[in-house]
Amino acid sequence: MEIDKIKKILRKQATIFQTGGKRPDLSINESWIGKVPYSLPNETYPIDRYQDKMYAIMMINLTQVPFVPEALKDVKAIAIFLSPNFDKNLSNLSENFCIREYDSLEELVSNDMSLTFQNLKPFPLIPNLVTDEFPLWDTDDFPHTIQDKILELEDTTRMEYYDDIFEENRYIHKLGGYASFAQSGIQWPPDYEFIFQLTEDPKAHLKIIHGGGIFFAKNMKTNDWIAHCDFF
Repeated sequence: MEIDKIKKILRKQATIFQTGGKRPDLSINESWIGKVPYSLPNETYPIDRYQDKMYAIMMINLTQVPFVPEALKDVKAIAIFLSPNFDKNLSNLSENFCIREYDSLEELVSNDMSLTFQNLKPFPLIPNLVTDEFPLWDTDDFPHTIQDKILELEDTTRMEYYDDIFEENRYIHKLGGYASFAQSGIQWPPDYEFIFQLTEDPKAHLKIIHGGGIFFAKNMKTNDWIAHCDFF
């Protein structure tokens, strides 16, 4: 298998998010970090496994971003909440995060949920399209047999994955593409697909352990979400 064919198979699109950099217009079209500005009329903060309110982290308007993963093709917006106690058990984040999916913007009302981590500052998020995302080598994100093909090429030629195939993998708030694990990647359970990541954000003062990230995957059959946290 030629290098160009491997690159074509691996290359993915993603939407990456720049924190701040423009004056907010305070409309429903914006995406935000540091608050969840819209919800259904009767919604309030989710409750974590310790019976505490979860914190509002981010809201993404999917109708205004250049790329949306197939698993969210019918979703118009998502809101992300995280437990203030999420770091008590990093091996199991279930019931310590919540992702709300909205299939209509018309039903949402202004409901400024700004309860969040003490130093987290709200900023609008500016979406940008990238088309050159590749998996990190020490992950299970490669399609079946592709990693074996790359190893064969490395054995028979002077080719190196990071020099000759890999292009980019951005450690930033990202929708789609490949997960940017700080440590060796994990294997998601069957039917789960990586969808997006939150990463430590100095501008918004979002701290995730030691320069870490939280990675979210969705089950295409059940619509359930799972999350994984790692850090440097």
